[in-house]
Amino acid sequence: MAKKPPKSTGREVYGSDYSEQVLKQAESLDLSFEDVVATATAFTAKTIASSYKDFVLPVTVLDTVVVSGGGARNKTLLSMIQGYLPEGITVKPSDEVGVPDQAREAMAFALMAHESLMGRPSNIPKVTGAKRRVVLGTITMQQL
Repeated sequence: MAKKPPKSTGREVYGSDYSEQVLKQAESLDLSFEDVVATATAFTAKTIASSYKDFVLPVTVLDTVVVSGGGARNKTLLSMIQGYLPEGITVKPSDEVGVPDQAREAMAFALMAHESLMGRPSNIPKVTGAKRRVVLGTITMQQL
């Protein structure tokens, strides 16, 4: 069953163990490595586009989807996502809209640090599973 947003995932679900299972299954079916990678890429693109169609487009109009992370450098993946989305929606890597992918995480931590300094919560319980919103981290002042 597909999980409803907000949601998050990463290596904890699709890491080394998952990849090894996929490759073992492919080997038992006598699939080439290239076929496995192409299928995984298409599956990823279809899943992303389906989430936009199911959860985003029914409530808002989009003309651009901005992609970041390692996948943003995969031109085949971006092209596939573009192909699965409705006509008129453009897929762009974050670099093209002024957010360099290499700086993305640093920018996020700077934003969270600012919110902590201001005493404002910056977690999202529906995504993280936390029980409530809280100010993240601790501020430790050091005298030189």
